[in-house]
Amino acid sequence: AVNLPSTDYTEINYGTIVYGKTALILKCLEAYLGKAVFDSAMQQYYETWKFKHPQPEDFRNSMENTSGKKLNWFFDELLATSHKADYTITRVTKDKNYTVEIKNKGGLQSPFLLAGLKSDSVIASTWVEGFSGKQSIQLPAGDYDLIKIDPYKKLPEINRANNTYRMRSIFPKTEPLKLQYFAALENPDRTQMF
Repeated sequence: AVNLPSTDYTEINYGTIVYGKTALILKCLEAYLGKAVFDSAMQQYYETWKFKHPQPEDFRNSMENTSGKKLNWFFDELLATSHKADYTITRVTKDKNYTVEIKNKGGLQSPFLLAGLKSDSVIASTWVEGFSGKQSIQLPAGDYDLIKIDPYKKLPEINRANNTYRMRSIFPKTEPLKLQYFAALENPDRTQMF
């Protein structure tokens, strides 16, 4: 968790968690609120608490009051636990709109962006509030190549390989195969074979 006392971290974990993970999850919050609202909340926090000694609850109050949203998923889960984000698309059906069945395989109930893409461009998207278990989400009908969870990679998702559903594919949940002679970094958009 990010908000532990500094004595609870090892030397290497202190830098990684306190600086690296904090930056990552603040980017996630910025994506959820939108840049303008996030910037306004940060400026409000700064103006209220400059030259003073704020506590964590002061930051929370500033973010929630300025944005007008309850941010329990951020302050009570993302900051206070080591739960992981892992949403997966289990099924997509089409009637008038697309019904996307999503399962939360991790313990974190954070919001995420669900999008329909055409030629790697987001055509339609909707923010989905966090949940546990399974949930069906409606996405407007459109000519999509794929439906994807978190297309901009703002959520600290631990398994991006299960975030994509290909619309015109025999194996819609499997990424295209890429053969390589040498090892490389993992690419969640490809099934790699070395």
